[in-house]
Amino acid sequence: MILKDLVEQVEDFLENTQEARILCERDRDYKDNKQWTDIEIAKLEARNQAPIVVNRVRPKVEGLKGLLIQRKTDPKAYPRTQKHEKAAEAVTDGLRFVADNTDFDQIKLEVADSIFVEGTGAAIIEVEAVNDDIEIKITNIPWDRYYYDNHSRRLDLKDKRFDGIILWMDIDHVRDTFGLTEK
Repeated sequence: MILKDLVEQVEDFLENTQEARILCERDRDYKDNKQWTDIEIAKLEARNQAPIVVNRVRPKVEGLKGLLIQRKTDPKAYPRTQKHEKAAEAVTDGLRFVADNTDFDQIKLEVADSIFVEGTGAAIIEVEAVNDDIEIKITNIPWDRYYYDNHSRRLDLKDKRFDGIILWMDIDHVRDTFGLTEK
């Protein structure tokens, strides 16, 4: 892929979602007890009033996350036929190992928090070679670092044409790391 195409994807996403991202930042502020504007705070202070916040957002989000914890289930693979029962058991063991090894429950809560507050959550599953072993790594992608085809019509984004992670890097480092060309 050409670097110019990637830049166009990100710029298109940022331009077309600017208003929504501003609202997302406001929503995160609401959860974090920042529910007054500077102008409103100044008016309150001029009247010797404290900017009191009765936060109803945080308890709701934490309650939803609590439901996820309460309804936690272990991963399980089911066989399609009786002859696949042993394979399903092996896959179940593998899924449970990965979930335990990657602290999947914590990552799931981090992604859920982003979904409940900003409306977008994502994680990436990577496979890494560590010595002679293969390790599976799951990482939460902060909502403001994930970009996607904003013309997608499905809520689960299964019809997206592209998605990615916004990382700030030196352009030479990007070219070297990803083998991208200028044109």
